[in-house]
Amino acid sequence: MLIILLSILTIANSYFVINSNMLRNTYLNVNDINDEEDFPYDIDQHLNMELSKLLDTIEIYPEKEEDIKDNTFEGYLRNEFISLSNGKTTLHFEDYLSWRKEKGTFLYDYEIYCIFNDVVSIEDECSLMEFIEITRIIDEGS
Repeated sequence: MLIILLSILTIANSYFVINSNMLRNTYLNVNDINDEEDFPYDIDQHLNMELSKLLDTIEIYPEKEEDIKDNTFEGYLRNEFISLSNGKTTLHFEDYLSWRKEKGTFLYDYEIYCIFNDVVSIEDECSLMEFIEITRIIDEGS
């Protein structure tokens, strides 16, 4: 009875090792791993490659005016900023507030004012990039 039990355990163990190696090779496309100690490194390497691919597909917010693309939300905001500021380089808070209310918001005036002045470098005035950041914070709640 003991011999049968040991035989079953040995067979089950070898089955698990064979199947785990097959799964690892199938899903990670790693066919040349022979050493079990290399396996965690290969998973890390694989995950880092997948993460890099994923990060390449995620749109990053523009940091400079030159980075703004026309057919994007930031391009739309740039056009709004230009029309609101009448071609000037800054926009006053009162103009931003009236535009923001026209577009819609659930925030009170003083909340918008606090967000506005947390972002801007000159009190009660914002540049294009600050305008975009303020709008993103209000819209996304971040």
